[in-house]
Amino acid sequence: MKTLDFGASTSSTSINRQLANYAASKISGAEITELDLRQFELSICSSDEEESNGIPAAAHDFKSLIESHDRIVISMA
Repeated sequence: MKTLDFGASTSSTSINRQLANYAASKISGAEITELDLRQFELSICSSDEEESNGIPAAAHDFKSLIESHDRIVISMA
């Protein structure tokens, strides 16, 4: 099964990302995609920004990536 994993941090040394990668690696038979949130230039959610400029393309890309996987492993601290 396609498994997407990521840590809920944009730090280059994120222990959350390391933990998500480790946890996903323990899933037998998983086809793993390791996501680094720094790939997506997204600001904090703002209804004003969305109203002025629409939903950012990066948000659509992120959603598509999630939808293309069967399961997700997320580490948050």
